[in-house]
Amino acid sequence: MAGNFVAKPSNGWYCRVDRETGELVDPKVRLKDTLSGEFWKPVLENPEFIEFIKKQFTIGYKPEIEDLQIDENEL
Repeated sequence: MAGNFVAKPSNGWYCRVDRETGELVDPKVRLKDTLSGEFWKPVLENPEFIEFIKKQFTIGYKPEIEDLQIDENEL
């Protein structure tokens, strides 16, 4: 799947992926069981996932702009 954060190892089953090793993280769960915070929280809190989403879905995304620090005294 896109971004390689969640995999579908077999028909009807899903699991998270360890991004460092590429290994599938147990347990495998059915689609209906992915609709839980327990399944998605580790993915949604992963900084790599957040960066992936920004790059995929932000129009005109430029990461160097995010790092820009604004001095409040200059405003």
